Amino acid sequence: MLDTSPWAARTTTALAPRWVGGLLALTDLLAVNFAITVAILVRQNFAFLLEKPAQQDFEIMLLASVGILAVNFAIGLYPGYGLSEPERFRRQIAGVTLVFAMVAGWDYLLQHGLWSRMVSGLSFALALFLTVALGDLVRSRLRRAGRWGVPVAVLGIGESAARLVEVLRERQAMGFIPTVVLSDEPDEQRTSIAGLPVLGPVASAHRLAPEIRHAFVAMPHLPPDRWSRMVERLGFAHVFLLPEITGRRSLSIQARDLQGTLAIELADNLLDRRKILIKRVLDFGIAALFALLFLPLFLALMALVKLTSRGPALFVQPRVGKDGRIFPAYKFRTMVVDAEERLAEHLERNPQARAEYATFRKLRNDPRITPVGAFLRRYSLDELPQFINVLKGEMSLVGPRCYLPEEVPDMNGSESLILRVLPGITGLWQVSGRNRSTFAERVEMDTYYIRNWSVSFDLYILYRTIWAVLSGRDAY
Repeated sequence: MLDTSPWAARTTTALAPRWVGGLLALTDLLAVNFAITVAILVRQNFAFLLEKPAQQDFEIMLLASVGILAVNFAIGLYPGYGLSEPERFRRQIAGVTLVFAMVAGWDYLLQHGLWSRMVSGLSFALALFLTVALGDLVRSRLRRAGRWGVPVAVLGIGESAARLVEVLRERQAMGFIPTVVLSDEPDEQRTSIAGLPVLGPVASAHRLAPEIRHAFVAMPHLPPDRWSRMVERLGFAHVFLLPEITGRRSLSIQARDLQGTLAIELADNLLDRRKILIKRVLDFGIAALFALLFLPLFLALMALVKLTSRGPALFVQPRVGKDGRIFPAYKFRTMVVDAEERLAEHLERNPQARAEYATFRKLRNDPRITPVGAFLRRYSLDELPQFINVLKGEMSLVGPRCYLPEEVPDMNGSESLILRVLPGITGLWQVSGRNRSTFAERVEMDTYYIRNWSVSFDLYILYRTIWAVLSGRDAY
């Protein structure tokens, strides 16, 4: 019997305050206007260096304000429930780019270049960063306060329903909050699944639909011809069908309509030659710029490593690259010169450390690391020399982890895909737990990255890497 008590209704609707979309819109509005204000102030302070006199250009604010609200509303960012973090990042970047392209077009076509190009360009750059960063901050605060997300009903049986609930709980940023379960359990005495109340059989779902608009169906036992009939009877505004619940996720899956027949397209994006060329051009351009910017820091760290411990400043280690080729990967030395001998002795004396190393290929309390090396590792400064590898075409800025030759046999067949692309200085594993993730989890994240690569996905990982490095969290 479906529980439709007032208490049950309140628990399903309290998660989705109507003002969340408005708060995110206000955040974007403040971010864009702050970016334009800063750009105008910079332009005014450097006016003496420019030929044209400084202009206020505050008209840009009105056009950009209307534009960012209209565009982001149209592409589903207010509030944006159901979007993965990479997809949300892609839409945010696309929205800001479209708005400032519209501003530039308006000025060029209707005003013949009246507004300052310095103001427009700097505003665009600042708005790109601020809209993403402030939006992330607001959503994070909402999640902590329990005010982010919409309630969803889970329709399924036994382990399929339980796994689906856990998947939704792990992806909290998407905003789908499992609240109740409807199940055709053979055991009618079962009152909960994965800690959620079982409110009744699937056939009674239509009675819950007015209170909950989203339903996830985990019934892999149903034949395809019964799915469409079942969905029509449910009455939910949004129904998500999951034939199986697995750990694999994909941004690259696309549904195709073959004139009435549904087809699912899967693509390994980084195996496309055109996309490989685009990625290489971006890698070389960004790496060359970063190498010039970080050259003074590079020289200072090189001297610091050399002066504080015995041995060379650079550590060169054989790593497995594209097509299984071994190449020398450059890093600042963070360990003592007899590191391998010390590791062998430490693992032989310490069974707990031996088990930790077997799982993570790293040690939290590693006796080989120097004091300066610990600092470099915490903020990933030891990897700066790998920009040389990127310029040489041996590595990419973003890519799969750079594996050791002896680690290849432990990749359980995934090496056939991972070793077909260039390894990266950073990657999805770097922004998804860093050293908290196990070796097997890193391998899975690498295959996921290759199948779902896009320019916006790389930019998302680079953006998340900045925060991961600055926080120093989970690095050792």
